[in-house]
Parts: sequence; structure tokens; C-alpha cells
Amino acid sequence: MKKFLKVAFSVSLFMFCVSASIAAYASEFDDLEPATIIMADGTAKGAVGNLWAEFFVKNVARLTGNKLNIEYHGNSELGGDLEIIKKMQAGLIDACDMQSMNATSVIKELGV
Repeated sequence: MKKFLKVAFSVSLFMFCVSASIAAYASEFDDLEPATIIMADGTAKGAVGNLWAEFFVKNVARLTGNKLNIEYHGNSELGGDLEIIKKMQAGLIDACDMQSMNATSVIKELGV
């Protein structure tokens, strides 16, 4: 029970901090021109990367007052990691969510 309470408290504290941050920065985006960017990833539906991306997309829209929207394509809708990187280089995709190791074959500087 103690462990559950610690986790519940941590989640509550995190959500409070996120809410406070969003409220504090909302006015900074008043002059932002509305825009939509395309974001893709190869993570499966329900995987951690997919859940993070959906959370990110939702909160960017909320933080900017729906002035910056992200058209999210998960679950390899726009191709696998290598295809996504090549589409980013061609300017067809604006952002991606992936492990850096997946990009090292194309972007050598990401390798350790």
C-alpha cells in the first residue's frame, strides 16, 4: 500500500507541475501564427513511445492554445524508422519520435 501511495503522490505532483507550467506559458503563444506540423514514428499502438507521442501532441496543442497542431502518424503509418528519416531529410515530415540508435545509419554523429 505504501508503494502505491508513493506512486500516486508522484503522479499527482507531476500533473500539478505540468498544469502550472501550461498556465504560466499560455500567454507566450498569443502572437503565434497557427501552424500544423507532421510528426511520425514507428512505434506500435500502446507502446511507450506511442503513448509519449500522443501525450506530447495533446499538450503542445493545449499549451499553445491550439495554434500549433501536430498531425501525428504512429504505428509506422508513414514507414519504418529509416523511411521516416529519409522523408524528414526530403522535407515531407517535420518531426519524429524514435530512439537515436535507429538514426545512426543515416546520422553518424548520433552514434556513441
